Amino acid sequence: MSVISFLAQYQLDIMMVLSGICGATETATTTAADGTKTTVVTTEKAVETTDGSTGKVVSDESGKVVAVEAKVSETAAESAAKSGETVTLPVTVAAAQSAADATAVAITVPKAAESVKVEIPVEDVKPGTVAIIVHEDGTEEIVKTSTTSGNGVVLALESGASVKVVDNTRTFNDVSGSEWYADNVTWAASREVMNGVSPRYFAPSADTNRAMVAQILYNLDSGKADGAIPTFTDVSANDWYADSVTWAVSNGVARGEGSSFGANDAVTREQLAVMLYNYADMKGYRTSDRGDMSRFADNGRTSSWATDAMAWAVGVGILNGSENADGSVSLNPQGNASRAQVTAMTERFCGKAAK
Repeated sequence: MSVISFLAQYQLDIMMVLSGICGATETATTTAADGTKTTVVTTEKAVETTDGSTGKVVSDESGKVVAVEAKVSETAAESAAKSGETVTLPVTVAAAQSAADATAVAITVPKAAESVKVEIPVEDVKPGTVAIIVHEDGTEEIVKTSTTSGNGVVLALESGASVKVVDNTRTFNDVSGSEWYADNVTWAASREVMNGVSPRYFAPSADTNRAMVAQILYNLDSGKADGAIPTFTDVSANDWYADSVTWAVSNGVARGEGSSFGANDAVTREQLAVMLYNYADMKGYRTSDRGDMSRFADNGRTSSWATDAMAWAVGVGILNGSENADGSVSLNPQGNASRAQVTAMTERFCGKAAK
């Protein structure tokens, strides 16, 4: 167990001691049609926190977890909404190697809550640890906007949900674990927000083009393209990005460049900020934050049409700038955004801007 996992478990154990914990053992015997009897012994561990949230983990006699439940109290939900913080569920799970092997966490949130960010504590959490929603019809879907903390997986819920936690880590030959962007790439690839250029290579230093950004945001939204394909000279029905460009244009996330979309043009950092800002506005996320742009040495290079979006990106922490040799910090608004930089900005967007 890692130091982080140990501390997380220690904090949870202390919370249980302070809040109240109880356990119970139950024995049930079932009889099959042929008369064969099967006895199952289960152990239930339940906890209630001081704010009224509850958690329950049920294990069989071998120690395997067979059921997990967590309920967020109205007090916890209201407090989180006011502070902008997450509600940590009073249960800890291990990430399974596949969805088929995972035990779903049945999470209940107050019906009055618009959206609650919850953290599911996970043993040995990794950037590639993902949350998977199990829909009522049995279909499963990765929560692409979920992020990871040092303690677990964080996702926003507007209603109760059945959630599996899985280690979906993807690795690439050209992404070393020592690189600054390694965790960002793992986050994006494991959530299927951004794929590699091949199964083995991600091309982190390559430029990201506008079609790729449209596809990334389309993936985040898990949306469907409605309507006719825009009449751009560089977008046809057979292009891999046709649906994502159609979605982006019809939802006001991106616009064309005259008669073309500029699908294969490298996206600049300010263009990326504008597309993220437009997407946040489309989703109803808060876009009122503004950062101090005057502290950047190249602030005057930001295009007028991108000023609001860049200030917003700085204000919420999506764009941080880079330090120059003289100690000043630059945003490089018109510089091309590499694929690695896009994974970092997209992950920050999900963690800091998305509800």
